[in-house]
Amino acid sequence: MRQHPAIHLYATRTKIEIKRDMKTNNLSIVLKGGMFIVSNLERGVLRAMQKDLEERERYVHARKNEIEKVMSMFFVWILLTSVLIGILAVIPEKVRAETWSIEAVDPYGYVGTDTSIALDNNGYPNIGYYDDTNRDLKYAKGTGTGWIIETVDSKDYVYMDTSIALDNNSYPHISYLDETNRVLKYVKWTGTGWRIETVDSDGYVGKYTSIALDSNEYPHISYLDEANRALKYAKWTGTGWRIETVDSDGYVGRFTSIALDSNGYPHISYLDCSKDNLKYAKWTGTGWRIETVDSDAYVGKYTSIALDTNGLPHISYYDDTNKDLKYAKLMPINPTPARTLHATPSNRYVNLSWNPPSSNGGSPITAYKIYRATTPGGETLLKIVGNVLNYTDSDVTNNQSYYYQISAVNSVGEGEKSKAVVARPTMPMSTTPMPTMPMPTPTTSAPTSAPPTQSTTPPIPTLTPTPDRDWTIAIMVALIAAVVAIIAALITSRKKK
Repeated sequence: MRQHPAIHLYATRTKIEIKRDMKTNNLSIVLKGGMFIVSNLERGVLRAMQKDLEERERYVHARKNEIEKVMSMFFVWILLTSVLIGILAVIPEKVRAETWSIEAVDPYGYVGTDTSIALDNNGYPNIGYYDDTNRDLKYAKGTGTGWIIETVDSKDYVYMDTSIALDNNSYPHISYLDETNRVLKYVKWTGTGWRIETVDSDGYVGKYTSIALDSNEYPHISYLDEANRALKYAKWTGTGWRIETVDSDGYVGRFTSIALDSNGYPHISYLDCSKDNLKYAKWTGTGWRIETVDSDAYVGKYTSIALDTNGLPHISYYDDTNKDLKYAKLMPINPTPARTLHATPSNRYVNLSWNPPSSNGGSPITAYKIYRATTPGGETLLKIVGNVLNYTDSDVTNNQSYYYQISAVNSVGEGEKSKAVVARPTMPMSTTPMPTMPMPTPTTSAPTSAPPTQSTTPPIPTLTPTPDRDWTIAIMVALIAAVVAIIAALITSRKKK
């Protein structure tokens, strides 16, 4: 109990209100249970009492805020602990899933050089490799529970530089060197057995083979012609092998790798031993385009090539000078001109149509720019359209000649303009003959029946009521506003408490 001069009050948490009577100058203290009259108190005493009550109120609020903070931290701790437990439960599985599974496929004898691998439709590995002990070409297929191993070719000796590809049936196709006869050979699983044939026997051929299958499942093979020190290419046409020399400039064709684009055209990376450079050859549809990719020091061994979705080559290879792994990628360029632009005139408009460019530059076509002029050579930009192949120009005048050009656009920029075409819209001449009025034929016979009469009163339309969406939206908005108001009221009342 705390005492003050001229007044005794018990220290409780009861709210106290102090009032002053302006006429009598008396003070009154109002409690929950009633009213006590206090007269002639010093103002200092009153201030001390009021300050004491305010301190107690602040103390209560402070304790309440501390309790709320402790509860919030407790719930946050529970949440973080739950998340941590979940992470700790998942991590072991992830670590186990990312470990390497290593096993011996064929441990019998000196085996496993000149390997090549491909995955079938089930994701199982198929491996072609060389058995140095027996000098045979061998093949291993993973089944998910083990390996099926068999000898593919053992007719002669030394079957090296294997390359494997799988068709849609997951049947293996393997190209390889028959070192005994120094010829390029090819073997295919038919579903019942192995079919082996000699592809090229002209000289010492077949080293550094690489194989790829096109959409018809026909094999394409790149390889070295050691006798002529040239890069060669063989393709199955459906009836026989088409063989040609790709590059014979120096000693070229070692470490070949082949990939096919969406047109079935081959792209080949290889080493130029004469200049110690990495080279690249591409079939364009009419001939081979050959270029040097990297000539910085002794580079180009152990090449491997892959094409992206735009048909651009990516090549990994070895830098023998610096003993480094290197990587090269062909960057996209501007597209070639759009092909076969046609302009068809009509009455007050011209229809334009065209074909895509022969090359998109390694990046998809995103738009076409149309140019127009009334005199040759003065074409200015008329319209930019999307990746479409036609456009109608309706802003023309009859009997006026218009010259048109078009260009393709990709992510790099605008390509060259096409050749100009001309169109002259005109009013078509009418060829419809004048109608001939038939002469009426008089008759005296009366009709046997009157023609049916037709009502000229239009039918009254039947209105089908449709739900008024405005009322539905209004009701939903009102409900949302009511919920928000209730939540705001609860928050306000909580703050007042």
